[in-house]
Amino acid sequence: SAMGKTTNLLLQAGQQALNGTVNLDAVKQLHQQTLQDLKLTNTHTQHEIEELLQETEQLLQGIRLLQEVSPQTWDHLVSVGERCSARMLAARLNQLGVPAGAYDAWQVGIYTNHDFGNAQLLPDYTHTISNAFESKIDPNTVAVVTGFLGQARDEEPSSTSSSSSTTTTTMQQQQPQKSNKATKGKYKITTLGRGGSDLTATAIGASLQVDEVTVWKDVNGILTTDPNIIPHAQTVPYVTFEEASELAQFGAKVLHPVAMQPCLKHNIPVRVRNSYQPTHSGTWIRQPPQQLDHGTNEDNRNNHNHNDDNDKLATAITYKRGISVLDIHSTEMVGTYGFLAKVFAAFQKHQLSVDVLASSEVSVSLTLDETQHDQACIDCVMAELQSKGNNIEVVRKDDYSILTLIANIQRSSEVLATVFRVFHQEGIPVEMMSQGASKVNISFVIPTHDLERAIACLHDCFFGEQCVVDTTDIDVVLDGEQQQQEQQQQLEDTVSIHKFQTIDVPTKVLANSTNSIKVRDTNATLVSSLSSF
Repeated sequence: SAMGKTTNLLLQAGQQALNGTVNLDAVKQLHQQTLQDLKLTNTHTQHEIEELLQETEQLLQGIRLLQEVSPQTWDHLVSVGERCSARMLAARLNQLGVPAGAYDAWQVGIYTNHDFGNAQLLPDYTHTISNAFESKIDPNTVAVVTGFLGQARDEEPSSTSSSSSTTTTTMQQQQPQKSNKATKGKYKITTLGRGGSDLTATAIGASLQVDEVTVWKDVNGILTTDPNIIPHAQTVPYVTFEEASELAQFGAKVLHPVAMQPCLKHNIPVRVRNSYQPTHSGTWIRQPPQQLDHGTNEDNRNNHNHNDDNDKLATAITYKRGISVLDIHSTEMVGTYGFLAKVFAAFQKHQLSVDVLASSEVSVSLTLDETQHDQACIDCVMAELQSKGNNIEVVRKDDYSILTLIANIQRSSEVLATVFRVFHQEGIPVEMMSQGASKVNISFVIPTHDLERAIACLHDCFFGEQCVVDTTDIDVVLDGEQQQQEQQQQLEDTVSIHKFQTIDVPTKVLANSTNSIKVRDTNATLVSSLSSF
């Protein structure tokens, strides 16, 4: 990624150019000082960086003269930070005796569409990246690749082919081409939007089928909650991709959900670690052990934390502030069809996305993120819904927050009992609640002024040594229910196993569904599925 505040400084320089002044002094000073500190003055690296900064000044002059800047121009302008830092990092590695080369993202096959500012990787990225590494990059050198960037292609190739954090992939590579300039004409520099640097790393890691992708941040992995609210928040040793996506969706900013998609698709584990405490083990993000197609001893070691955490009620607490609640009520909803379609057609028309939804026979309640939407758009969708007839009444309530528990849904009764006892004890009203379709999160919409108190109390109950309410009686009641369920299951398993006595498979685990029965042998290496039983 770019150094320090380079990206912000470049954006400021672009704004100043629109106002008639070209001033790149702060960016120049930062990079010149770094070159001196690394003893890289009078080197090829210094020449490359000076050339990039000179090109940037010319771009700013063009902005000043035209008094106009397009999304494409903004992307080209902010790309300079990543391109300079990659060259300096590669040069420093070579100084330390580690053969390395700097590469712009497009030199390693990262191509995108033309959505400047929020570009998407082309569908064939795994092929273009793997082909580039195979044909251009020496496997005995470390490739330092610019994160956050790509290059738009007018056409997809005929052959199938972010953040302030530093991202590394466990793979080694070759010296780059000497030219540091973007290919002219057909190719144009793009940026990948939020989480772009992490996406660069995971896309490369998935394409090369590496053992793991490590993302370096300024925290010790994924924490049980925001350390700005709970300073003693703990590191979560292991989460699934699904849990990590839900955490990001509801406010945690460690990894963007889009950045995890390549590794999720190709089953490449991701580890989040702290660049300020490199010895800390951080957090593993990977598929649950039972979903892995095959495992190694290393897999088993990496997965031990997940097995240890199965008895925990909750994994983490996250939140989003600045939430508006819309209550949509109509008595004519009863027994009719198409009402929800009309509601969501209005939201689609005004490009409003919904975070949490709850519905009944005559009403729908949903939440909108005030920070992501134009207030005028929210007013427009309210007016449009009320104009549709059907006696629709829309009420908006502001100053709410979403508190989300990434929880063990198999024990949701215990989770909910604890949460509502805490809320009752603390006098915290719940406007809405929803259990996500992913089955790993439970969300509560509460007044923003109660948010931090709710997080503190729930964190003490789920992760601390004491709770503001007594939960022992909850355990007693649930233990009794659980004992009855286990006795019933033992009876069912006895009948099922009796029917399998004619099959010479030593049964260790048996589970049934409406259409199949799965048997796992004692070595956990064979899984058989029978379509009828």
